[in-house]
Amino acid sequence: MKRYQITSNTPYLGLNLLCLAILLSFSLQVLSITNSVQNRSQNSDPVKSQQGQIRNIAFTNVSVVPITTNEVLANHTVVIQDGKIRKIGPAGEIKIPKGTRTINGNRKFLAPGLADMHVHLMEPNQARMMVNYGVTTVRNMGVCPRKGSIPSTLELIKQVNQGEFLGPRILTAGPIIDGSPKIWFESVEIQSVDEGISEVRRQFEVPYDFIKVYSMLSPYTFFGIAKEANRLGMPFAGHVPESMTIHEAVKAGMRTMEHMIGFDSGTLAKGITLGPYGSAQRAQIGLDIKNGVLSPEEVFDSKKLLALADEVSKSNTWVVPTLSIFKGLMKSHKAKKRALRKSKIAYVTPLILDTWDPAKDIRVSWMSEKQLAGQRVLDHLNMERLKKLSDAGVKLLIGTDTPNPFVFDGLSVHTEMGLFVKAGVPTYETIRAATIGPAHSIDEQGKWGEVIEGARADLVLLKDNPLEDIKHYRNIVGVVLNGLWLDRSKLKEMKAEVAADYAKGRQTILEKPPGLYLCAH
Repeated sequence: MKRYQITSNTPYLGLNLLCLAILLSFSLQVLSITNSVQNRSQNSDPVKSQQGQIRNIAFTNVSVVPITTNEVLANHTVVIQDGKIRKIGPAGEIKIPKGTRTINGNRKFLAPGLADMHVHLMEPNQARMMVNYGVTTVRNMGVCPRKGSIPSTLELIKQVNQGEFLGPRILTAGPIIDGSPKIWFESVEIQSVDEGISEVRRQFEVPYDFIKVYSMLSPYTFFGIAKEANRLGMPFAGHVPESMTIHEAVKAGMRTMEHMIGFDSGTLAKGITLGPYGSAQRAQIGLDIKNGVLSPEEVFDSKKLLALADEVSKSNTWVVPTLSIFKGLMKSHKAKKRALRKSKIAYVTPLILDTWDPAKDIRVSWMSEKQLAGQRVLDHLNMERLKKLSDAGVKLLIGTDTPNPFVFDGLSVHTEMGLFVKAGVPTYETIRAATIGPAHSIDEQGKWGEVIEGARADLVLLKDNPLEDIKHYRNIVGVVLNGLWLDRSKLKEMKAEVAADYAKGRQTILEKPPGLYLCAH
């Protein structure tokens, strides 16, 4: 596994529970079902046997959306060989090699595949759903061990890399490195600088792609971990610890900061305390703003935010807002119950679906509809905060935190991009945050995330120009996954297989109540 260079508030106890619902009903009784659909996918996807036929393709008469600039290259030919983009040029000027399969791209748009830079992969079907929505790269925020017939994260990565399983490219952290007391069962609890250094060295040797640091680390252990990671060239990312500030995290070389932790608590007006994310105190402040008792300016200091944004923009630290998780978490109870009856629930892994029920989600089950409305006011202000970060030049990445409640594998990348645009981030910059930006964030610029010669052929063929409307990224004609062409019929077949597999899983759970499975998130 290739290493890459990712070099990694205060009141965020509630955010530490953002993934808790995922863990409470992960069932060992449904493992064989996941394995069966995995085997079916390996048998029905002849990646190895047809590499020469399918991976050597050429798009003709297509409009190219390179993302290197905010423009479209009309009527072009794009030649792909052995998983790489080999030639791009005006139609009629590019010679197509003999034996290459041609795909007519007339009145269609060829754009980079998307990246979700904050996911939690628990089983292979999630990866298949991501490909269905044009997601060709994911960053997994905590390694999972093998459980029964469900492969470990590292095993799944090996299967994808060897062409045995159709999935996006997967970059993964090792076990979360947390302080004392640790939040997740399978996290590594660090109580001293020496322990932190030893754990960084251990993860470096595996090797994992990056280190994920977490909320309970003390400043001393965090800085010790950061120093050793930087010395080894081992990237670190994750939560800004509760005992630290964004300024300290940036100074330490943190490459990505998740969930915009610290951008609210670090910009509070004098005399204001916010409380943990999801707390009654926050809900009340939101309601006070909604009812005109307080103005946003009386709660948050815009000058502090601009100063913080300026500092982050001048650093090599990227921000992964994960707006989707907040949107899903703070839906009204009634809206959640309605959503659970919609057809797209068929594509949610049954391993965690039970926790999407608001009555069983300990983070929100106690809240009244009024309190949820207060939380949504603050989440709306978070979107306004995102716009200011974007205007200040802060480097942003698309990440979803799937499969948290109502954050759908693959689909929520499009939801997240829509929320970026709704917040005021320009469409072009939003697309860059899901394509070329992720490649740059791991020092792989030019290797993927853009449509240029020499780049990895992870692409989507679209019906309409995504630069005109972010929603057009959803209108997928086909996906090129590391040079492998998957047309609409193949994508529909994959999606149907996943739904059938999940339906079996839900029936199994009804027959055999789930056990408890903890995977570090």
